[in-house]
Amino acid sequence: LNKSYDGATATASGFGLARDGGSIDGNLRHVNLPVITNAVCSQSFPGLIQASNVCTSGANGRSTCQGDSGGPLVVNSNNRRILIGVTSFGSARGCQVGAPAAFARVSSYISWINQRL
Repeated sequence: LNKSYDGATATASGFGLARDGGSIDGNLRHVNLPVITNAVCSQSFPGLIQASNVCTSGANGRSTCQGDSGGPLVVNSNNRRILIGVTSFGSARGCQVGAPAAFARVSSYISWINQRL
């Protein structure tokens, strides 16, 4: 559960905007994104990134976007999808600017989740 997944390719899904300035059309979309270290992510979001976050690169203008919050970030392992994050926030400058996106790191909340099952 304490795996960092840094360098892994993860898939984010959501019903948000497909591009900056677009509109939400109700279509579910997904994007494959590289997981980056929190140290790299902190360079874009100084003071905001905690151990309870996991981040993805926004390279090539590919990222989550407005309306995707709460959606899953998964990695594939042994033919199973593992939920590693829940979409939280990205750059205030937009989703196509090449900035990272931040997610709530699910492993940081396992105890809380188990207490409520």
